[in-house]
Amino acid sequence: MTEAALIRVIAVLILIICMILAAAWLVRRLGLAGTSRQASSLRLLGSLGLGPRHRIAIIEADGTRLVVGLHPNGINLLHTFPPSESITSEEAPASSTDGTFKDALERAQPPSTPQ
Repeated sequence: MTEAALIRVIAVLILIICMILAAAWLVRRLGLAGTSRQASSLRLLGSLGLGPRHRIAIIEADGTRLVVGLHPNGINLLHTFPPSESITSEEAPASSTDGTFKDALERAQPPSTPQ
């Protein structure tokens, strides 16, 4: 093989690798890569910071709402609510700063009976 042919082969290989990388970047950028089914069945409805390293969060998993405590040593399940009507993304609190976490928690709790 001559020197010119070897340079041409290397240039074509580099071009093919660049095209593969560009296609992967484009697919990722446009969101064409599919998401897994498990990720879509789990939603964070709201969270509230209790301290620098402690949080409470409401998570919806397969229609069941879970109140969990998050801390440096792990996650604790605090309460489980039965499946109910789903909260739309407009109603779901985006963060603990908008003040709707309390409203979401009250909506998720069953009505209390007076004693």
